Amino acid sequence: MKNEAEVEVVGTIEKEENVKKTSEVWSVTSLILGLVGISFASIPCGILAIIFGLKGKKENSKGMATAGFILGIADIVLGIIYSFISLIFTIIYMMNL
Repeated sequence: MKNEAEVEVVGTIEKEENVKKTSEVWSVTSLILGLVGISFASIPCGILAIIFGLKGKKENSKGMATAGFILGIADIVLGIIYSFISLIFTIIYMMNL
């Protein structure tokens, strides 16, 4: 039979493992959304990558969370650039009709 000190230590270790797994999930999700956002749906994926990256950073998972956060910012910038270029080409095309 375990005494209270052993149960408390085991409970603390289990909590730390659960927090680590949760922060890794946020970080990996942020990184994946950042990578997907480069090709598809830049702005929505970028926004979600930034949000999940911040959650991952808050829960002590720095590397992948930071990468996802930076990719999220790049996604938003690229999405704005893509939209602007598309708008310019549309205007040029409409003027030539």
